[in-house]
Amino acid sequence: MRVETFNRFVQISIEEQNPMLFKILRYATKYFQNQYHLSSSILILDDGERFKKDYLINWAYYSAMQEQHSIEDSTLKKLEHILESSYLPIRIKITSSNSLLECVRISFRLLGVNRAVLIFDRPNHIAKRYINAMLSQIIISSDLSHIYLDSTTPDFWYYLMKIIGNKIIHNVRLEFDYDSFKLQQFNQKGFKSSYLTLKEQKLHKAYFVLGCNHNDSFFCIKSRYLELIKEYHPDKVFGKDESIIKFYNLKFIELKEAFDIIKASFENI
Repeated sequence: MRVETFNRFVQISIEEQNPMLFKILRYATKYFQNQYHLSSSILILDDGERFKKDYLINWAYYSAMQEQHSIEDSTLKKLEHILESSYLPIRIKITSSNSLLECVRISFRLLGVNRAVLIFDRPNHIAKRYINAMLSQIIISSDLSHIYLDSTTPDFWYYLMKIIGNKIIHNVRLEFDYDSFKLQQFNQKGFKSSYLTLKEQKLHKAYFVLGCNHNDSFFCIKSRYLELIKEYHPDKVFGKDESIIKFYNLKFIELKEAFDIIKASFENI
């Protein structure tokens, strides 16, 4: 379940198998007269019932945070921001348990010599919380769509490379813009990818796909590869939504191709 604000409404997204769905629908039907049932959602328009809306938003938000096992100061501040928009209509969106709620694309940019930033193409608290946990050693600050990093931290690139790779976190798909990471890293080192041969460019991309460092041993790279193909094996999503199956198939192929490229480079040494 997830609660977020949009320009024209506050949305509560909840899976059809979530046990909270029946309670939320019963509350909406019982306490709001001006509500409309659509094919996969309910729209609540009662502008004069704001205290009831606040109660519903609070209830749904804390339930969602408990599902994620995380209630922090930052999440409470986000709740305050959502409640400021409770005068808007509330949309209760019912989603399939096998469907992806959202795809978030993450790009990277250096800000001078001391700072860098991860940029989300859309605000998403699940993606933000995951990145915050993975990069806690190098984070300076963050807002809804940006995470600012200290690029002077020792092993900065090591921490950054650990998160590279498409992932599915709680029904949110994270897509990393490999080109933005690659170009910025090359520029910091004083050369651009255009100066590399095609073979060298493919090798660099392969390391990014596996989230490995160029100094890693082949044993470490192979271990990382085996971990990833186990995580993204298509058999894990058999019978699920077609978009998820397609994502896992493409990711599995991408991982295998990346490992084969790196393996060949070690064999040629």
